[in-house]
Amino acid sequence: MTAGDLEAKWVQSPKKAAPASASLHAWCARGVASVTALAEGYDIGSISGVAVLLRRDLGLTSQQVGEVIGILNFAMIAGAPLGGWLADAVGRKKALGATYVALIAGSIVMALATSFELVLLGRLVLGIAIGAGFSIVTAYITEVSPKSHRGAFVGLEDLFLVAGISVGYAFNYLLDGIPYDWRWMVGIGAIPPALAFALLFLPQVLESPRWQMLQGDCVNAEQGLALLVGQEEATKMLAEWGQQAPPCSWAEVLCPRGAWRQKAILAGIGITVMSLLSGINTMTVYIGTILAGELPANQVFLLSTLIGTCRICMLLLAVFVLLDGWGRKPVMLVSFTGMSIFMCLLSYFYSAQVPAMPMKFVAILAYNLVYSVGLGPASFVYASEILPTEVRSKAFSLGTMLSRLIAGFLTLAFPQVKDDCGLHCIFAFFAITNTIGLLVVARFAPETNGTSLEEMHRLFGGSPTALSARKVEGFAAIGSRDSPREQCPA
Repeated sequence: MTAGDLEAKWVQSPKKAAPASASLHAWCARGVASVTALAEGYDIGSISGVAVLLRRDLGLTSQQVGEVIGILNFAMIAGAPLGGWLADAVGRKKALGATYVALIAGSIVMALATSFELVLLGRLVLGIAIGAGFSIVTAYITEVSPKSHRGAFVGLEDLFLVAGISVGYAFNYLLDGIPYDWRWMVGIGAIPPALAFALLFLPQVLESPRWQMLQGDCVNAEQGLALLVGQEEATKMLAEWGQQAPPCSWAEVLCPRGAWRQKAILAGIGITVMSLLSGINTMTVYIGTILAGELPANQVFLLSTLIGTCRICMLLLAVFVLLDGWGRKPVMLVSFTGMSIFMCLLSYFYSAQVPAMPMKFVAILAYNLVYSVGLGPASFVYASEILPTEVRSKAFSLGTMLSRLIAGFLTLAFPQVKDDCGLHCIFAFFAITNTIGLLVVARFAPETNGTSLEEMHRLFGGSPTALSARKVEGFAAIGSRDSPREQCPA
């Protein structure tokens, strides 16, 4: 059946349920776009073991090892706005392809490195690619997800991240001691993006219909949207898109017009930043350092693996049950409340010099679980869906940039603050930031579950930007059976 025949069939039956292949196309897009999160997770998990081996094989100093670990977050700052620009300029699929090539290149450069400078270069390329990838993936997945599955689709980003961390730990254990062990550890990181790059060429992996519509490619936009969400939902969405403005400049992100846009952008960026201010990045990267002072190295590795496995279980519960069943806001409130409590307990335990097992470990495990059951996946979902369409990719890039700047400074400062002030002060600081996060969500974050992207403005008391009457009328006509489909109305 040709594309024209398929299109005609949908036009004649606008109320027909989504075809059986709809979920296949949506899940293909979700799977291919997961590689950015897997790559960052694998890097976080593997670098903890690679750093020790780099010191042995290349003779790196402690400061150089710290620079190798810390540069990733700062490189992601440069990558985040680049990803937003690239996604709007060439499309989501082509932008993803570019980031996958960069991920492959970064892993290969590190695996073949013979000096500190080359290792640093590989990490720099990886960081830029991961930062760009997160901005692109968030916009892409939000735009190709059916409304009923949007929470699960976007929330899977954190699941893939944690899965990558666990895989990184596992390969550290399996490859340690073999010839060229650390080179294999970082080189394996090139395999997932290489596979994903090849899969981008499959016809089941569609370009974002929203981006195609903004480029004037209405025929492919409507056909792709019907495959992804079904004809009934596609017809409604196409009519509503006519009331939205095209992608805007950075000035519109930094100084948005209209109170509802200001509120939505501040809420989206604020929750993205608070997610990393919760301390999860620091806890994940330095879990070995936190426990190594009191426990043997092999036990620390096993406990880290246990934490990663438990986080995956909680993420599955959140992504497939809680986000779309209970709602975004309730799970974020539970997360911030629990993390505040467990950070307070950890601060007390380290101040009172309580033994690591079982009390400290239980508190660390519980902290990770309450993060993963709510804030971890919900922050991706919430920030991506409340941002206005015309600023989504750029605004999420800005949020990623700010959050990674904070994460970079926290990562660099941790060893010195630990030596000067003690772990109890660090945990007390994170208890305060999580309490602030709780207040921010309670006051400024309306529930979005069940709300279409086109209706988000109502949650913030606004109305969408209206285009000219002719353009709105023309776009709305696209959703009608009798409208011409050769080109987008001007």
